[in-house]
Amino acid sequence: MKKIVTLLALIILASCSSDDNNDVNNGSNKYLSSFSIGSDDGTEQSEVVTVIYDDNDNIKAFVADDDIIFAYKYDSDNNLISMSRGFNSDAEYTFEYTNGRLSGYTDVYSGTTTAITYNDQTKMYVIGDSDREIGLKGRDIGVVNDVDGENMYTFNYDDSKKGALYNVKGDNLFVLSLFSEFYQYLSVRPMTGISVFENTYTLENTYDPDGFLTKAAITTNGESQGVLMYQYTER
Repeated sequence: MKKIVTLLALIILASCSSDDNNDVNNGSNKYLSSFSIGSDDGTEQSEVVTVIYDDNDNIKAFVADDDIIFAYKYDSDNNLISMSRGFNSDAEYTFEYTNGRLSGYTDVYSGTTTAITYNDQTKMYVIGDSDREIGLKGRDIGVVNDVDGENMYTFNYDDSKKGALYNVKGDNLFVLSLFSEFYQYLSVRPMTGISVFENTYTLENTYDPDGFLTKAAITTNGESQGVLMYQYTER
C-alpha cells in the first residue's frame, strides 16, 4: 500500500496538549491486538502487526513475523521515554517532558537534541528551529502548519466513535504513532480524512457494535489506496 503522507520525514516530531483529553477508558476494556494493510479486493495483504502490552497496558512493542519492529519504555505517568528497534537494542530516540507536555527529544544515534516549544495563546507546538507548528485534537494530530499560518496537513476524526488506540493510556500517546510511522493507521479517534496540501484522502470506516474501528477503506480522487483491518482483545 502507498504511504498516505510522510509526515515524520517532514516535521520529525510534534507534541500534544492534555487540554481536551476525555478519551481514556470510557467503559470498555478493548485494546488493539493486531492490524494489517491490504488492497481493497483482498488480493494483496501485508504482514499482520501484533501489539504487545506491558503490565500497565502501555504498548510495549509491535511485532511482525516474530520480529520486533519497535519497542518502547515509559515513565510512571505513562509518557513514552524511549523507542528502540528491539527489546535489547539501544534506544533510537529518547523523549523529555515538562509539566506533562513533551518538551524535547534526542536522536541518540546523532546525539542531536531538539526542543519543543508550546505556545499558550495559539495552543500550538513549534518544533525546534524549524518552521513547523503542530496542533492536536484531543490526543490525535489535528493540523500541521508552517509558522506563517499556511495549512499543510489537516486530520479529521469521528468523535462519536473509537479508534484503535482509544483505551491506551498517555496524554502524549501520539508520539508513539508518529515516530513509528503508524500515525496514518493508529489514532485514538477514527480518522475520516486527511488533507495534504491540495490532495484529500477519505476513509470509509466500519465499526463493531461497541463503536470500535474494525476496517478503514482509503481513497483519493476515487482511487483506492488500500484497506486497514483492526483486531481487538479484552484486557
